[in-house]
Amino acid sequence: MNLITIFCLIILATSKVTLQGVYARKYISDLSGSVYFNGIIFLFSSLIFIHSLKCSLTTVLFGFAFGILTVLFQLCYIQAMSAGNVSFTVLTVNSSMILPILFSAIFFDETFEQLRVFGILTIAFSLVLSAEKSFKKAKRKWFCLSACAFLFNGCLSICQQIFGKSAYKDEAAAFVAYSYVFAAIISFMLYFTLKLKKKRKAFKPSRSTVIYGMSAGIVLGIFQLVNTRAISTIDAGLLFPVYNGGTLIMSALTGVLLFKDTLKPKQILSVIVGIFGIVLINL
Repeated sequence: MNLITIFCLIILATSKVTLQGVYARKYISDLSGSVYFNGIIFLFSSLIFIHSLKCSLTTVLFGFAFGILTVLFQLCYIQAMSAGNVSFTVLTVNSSMILPILFSAIFFDETFEQLRVFGILTIAFSLVLSAEKSFKKAKRKWFCLSACAFLFNGCLSICQQIFGKSAYKDEAAAFVAYSYVFAAIISFMLYFTLKLKKKRKAFKPSRSTVIYGMSAGIVLGIFQLVNTRAISTIDAGLLFPVYNGGTLIMSALTGVLLFKDTLKPKQILSVIVGIFGIVLINL
């Protein structure tokens, strides 16, 4: 059952990224466009759980923290990809899985068998293989942004972990709703700040913005609900490596099928190694 849940998370995450990728390639050319589109996604993620807004103050506070971290992560992630190598940026962000794994080992007393540890290291190696250029070419700006994205992404998972294992875990739908209500508000405020700063309309929303944003938002909302509940029942040493490795593999395959991307031999090897690591973790 755990593997089925993780597989569903992989499908949902890949679907959301694919929708974002299709829209971004067609319509987004600057930061204001990315911020506005993210705001639309967050808005619809919250709307599908609007009936769950009645909850405890603790859940609201968790949602507020998660919403702020979400916006900070997205900003750093987008800027890091524009400032340096995209492949290394994805590698850095995916490597943040080590933070919730360590957090679980320290605070939730999760133990890891040797075979599972080897599987985690194997998946980490597959992420390194997926990178294309030398680390020596990384710029200072890219390094700082990627480090922030790494930290915020890890904190997102830890925040979700703490909530998922708390006495308020049954309010998962409300947690997702408030998280993205706050994230949407912050995103739109940031968009209008950028718009005023440039003294012109930096981005022109269209019907496609709403359609793609609604689709990605619904998928994201469902993903976070399933993920929040999964964190409360599945060990971090199983959930995060399999999810990250599986998403890497699925995203690579989706890129080939939908975007006509070509995989270099090293990237193909990365996918194979990632699959091997996932198998090891589940033995």
